[in-house]
Amino acid sequence: MGDVERDARAKERTILRRDGVVARIRHIHQLATSLATNQAVRPQLAVAIQDLDALWASFEVENNDLLSILSNLNLLTEFPVGLDVEIRSYVLCGFCDASEKGYAAVAYLRVTDPSGATATYLLGAKTKLAPMKTMTIPRLELNGALLLASWLARLKRILEFQLGISDVFAWSDSSIVLSWLNIPHTSFKTFVSNRIFQIQSAVPGCCWQHVRSEDNPADCASRGLLPDELKRCKLYWRGPTFLQSPVAAWSQEIPQLQLEELPEVKPVCLLTREDPPVEWFIRFSSFHQMIRVVAQVRRFIRLCQKRKVELGFLKQSELDEAMLVIVRSAQECYLSQLVVGLRRGSPVQSKALARLCPFLDSDGIIRVGGRMQNSNWSERRKHPMLVPKESHLAVLITRHWHLYACHARPRLLIALVQQRFWVIGVRLIVHRVIRKCVLCAKMSANHPQPIMAALPGFRVREAHPFSIVGIDYAGPLQMKELSLRKARIVKVYIAVLSV
Repeated sequence: MGDVERDARAKERTILRRDGVVARIRHIHQLATSLATNQAVRPQLAVAIQDLDALWASFEVENNDLLSILSNLNLLTEFPVGLDVEIRSYVLCGFCDASEKGYAAVAYLRVTDPSGATATYLLGAKTKLAPMKTMTIPRLELNGALLLASWLARLKRILEFQLGISDVFAWSDSSIVLSWLNIPHTSFKTFVSNRIFQIQSAVPGCCWQHVRSEDNPADCASRGLLPDELKRCKLYWRGPTFLQSPVAAWSQEIPQLQLEELPEVKPVCLLTREDPPVEWFIRFSSFHQMIRVVAQVRRFIRLCQKRKVELGFLKQSELDEAMLVIVRSAQECYLSQLVVGLRRGSPVQSKALARLCPFLDSDGIIRVGGRMQNSNWSERRKHPMLVPKESHLAVLITRHWHLYACHARPRLLIALVQQRFWVIGVRLIVHRVIRKCVLCAKMSANHPQPIMAALPGFRVREAHPFSIVGIDYAGPLQMKELSLRKARIVKVYIAVLSV
């Protein structure tokens, strides 16, 4: 009796030796691989092998998880598998999950008989340990989805010719991963983008859906179960209960997160450049020609609309309408915010424009207010049209009046322009137009002053008094005879004698 107990203790000591434990784990790993049910304990077995060096540093093994796994490994041979229905349709289903220990993928085959009864069978599970480098849970979940996608693609390629897989479904309990898969992969960083592309390329027709964590059989494989717990886990062997329901009854709700709420989004450097507004009359160089062209175009439009139009010379009313069209276009181009604010009745934000008391007339033109409403002036003079200084129209108006007034100087030119238009910053526009006028530049040019000739010798040489006398004349000059208001004005000539 003592020999039997001694042999038993010796056998236990042999098992707990380093070489014995490694050999036992390798044997069980091969056995479980053949059963395709070792996926739930493989992470713990692999971790146990990695930790053997640290465990045997004190020549003792105190890993209770390892002892529990070894004592229950004989239960691996008692798990039931097999098909027991007459099959008519096949659906490939997969689940993935991840934890800090690793990530896993579980695949099932959903079969339906002619009567409509369904059954699910476990095809197997795959697990991988989490990398030694710390990785976020969403990245681990994405790795689990990639593991599932590649495995489903392989299973479909193998079983499609024999069974004819009709559909492929995949589930994940990660809202972030499902949101990643519904957004173009180019929006994310390299790590996430590459794996999303691989998942979409592996199973292009796969339908990804959301599953609760308590209904996810891959959770058992990712976190790990002992063999006795794995035997009693129906969720792992048969899958969640909703697989027994018709496909149309499966939940299609996928929690969709916005792009700005997702991690791993690729930063985008965006440079916005606002092009300056371009006026359609920018090519005109003459104000008078521009008005006439617009008036002719408006007359042509009326003719195309088969409206009554008087042909012949353009009337003043047509020219005025063309002017309103041009001014309205310039205001909408450069004063669009002011136009919108006046239409809404909002106060003017700009202090410089608020001093002008702008308002919209019946034609939609911004005009300048003021205190001249009760004067006898015409309406267009009391309330001139507002023209922005950036507009090409301001230059054409100033140039037109500059030529019309025979190259008037700044003060007169400003007075002429303001009879009908109120150009913002009109002084700058006026000086710019005059400075660019070729004729004004020629007329205001400084004439060269000729060098005077040398004085004659008798004017600069020494001589006796009155021997040489010089006479200089000046005139005519105007002079009053008396200091009275109506005194007679006479001409005066001057003779200057120099001795």
